Amino acid sequence: MTPLVVSFYTDEYAEFASTLIASCERFGYDCEVLAADLRELRDWRSRVAQKGPWLLAAMQRHDRPLLWLDADSEILLRPDLFDDPPFDFACCRAPCSGFFRSGTLYVRPAALPLLERCAFRCEDRPQDGHERNLTAAWDATSRRYRTRELPRGYNAVPSMLDDPQPPDPVFIISNHQSGGGYATVFQQEAVTA
Repeated sequence: MTPLVVSFYTDEYAEFASTLIASCERFGYDCEVLAADLRELRDWRSRVAQKGPWLLAAMQRHDRPLLWLDADSEILLRPDLFDDPPFDFACCRAPCSGFFRSGTLYVRPAALPLLERCAFRCEDRPQDGHERNLTAAWDATSRRYRTRELPRGYNAVPSMLDDPQPPDPVFIISNHQSGGGYATVFQQEAVTA
C-alpha cells in the first residue's frame, strides 16, 4: 500500500509546503499537509517536537502507512523503497550522534506503540526536539518492529556539523531548508538523471 504523505507547516514554510504538495501530486502520493499555528511555542525544538503528537494523531485517523516529510521537503524521484516495503519503520540516522533524522520518516500501523511513546516523550520533553525523543522511543521499543535505515539520499542534511560527507549522488527527497550547499548540487543531478 502506498503511504499517505503527512506534514504540517507554519506560516514561514507555506511556500515550501506548496512545493511538497506539488511533488506528492507529481508522483501520485495522497497527502495531508496542513497549516499549524505554533506561535505560542517560541523555540524551534518545541515546534519540531510537535511532530510526535502530529504523527500519532495522523496514524489514529488514517490507520495506514504514513510517510512524514518535513514541509520544506520535495520528492525529486519516486521513493520506491516505500512501495509495500518489508519494514514497519524507516528513517535516516545522523552518522556521529546516532539520532534519527526525522525529515523523512516511514511508519506502518504495526509501529503505533512507537508513535505513542514518541508523542508522550515529545509532550513531556519538548526541549529535546523530535529526533532525540524519537530515537529514545525507538531504543525502548525497537525489538518489536522491522526497521530499515534509509539511504542518505532520502533525507540528507549535509549542513549539520556531525555530517561532513556529501549525500548520495542521487537525491530522492530533498530537504530545502536543511540541505545546505550539497542539496543544490545533487538536486540538479537527480532532476537531470
